[in-house]
Amino acid sequence: MITTNDRDLYERMKLLKTQAVSPEKKYWHVEVGYNYRMTNMQAAVGLGQLENIDWHLEQRRKIADLYKKYLSGYNDYLRFQEEPKNYKSVYWMNNVILKDTVLKERDTVIEDMENMGIEMRVVFYPLHIMPPYYNKKAVFPVAEKLAARGISLPSHAGLQKEDVKYICDSLVQCLERD
Repeated sequence: MITTNDRDLYERMKLLKTQAVSPEKKYWHVEVGYNYRMTNMQAAVGLGQLENIDWHLEQRRKIADLYKKYLSGYNDYLRFQEEPKNYKSVYWMNNVILKDTVLKERDTVIEDMENMGIEMRVVFYPLHIMPPYYNKKAVFPVAEKLAARGISLPSHAGLQKEDVKYICDSLVQCLERD
């Protein structure tokens, strides 16, 4: 699902989602388009999920607050991604950035946590370093550093307070251990 308040963007998306078939001439493709139309089943599942959206958003905010609470004393090790003013995060991901004081590489921390039974993810790689978009002239040092030091903590809405505490205690233990 995509939403926009930009009329031109809306018209462009509408054209591309229907294989760029001309609105004036049936079966005439004005450019390469895609079949991004949703099936009836996908729409039904999406509508069903929307019925519980408030609960999911509330749970994810509570989980984010617990992470911040339990890790608040460890500012020497990590920092959280800040929620910009005038915006309200949905906390799809709870990202932390390992500070340079942490000598372990991000991948080692993730591996150590997985060995403790806790799945974590890397923060997404910057697009300019991925093969389809690679540009050797592009330099984005902040994005590259965030990706190299960023970890996404578990964020499932079903996590309980005890789960978040265990994750935080395990992460601190992992970061303090050489």
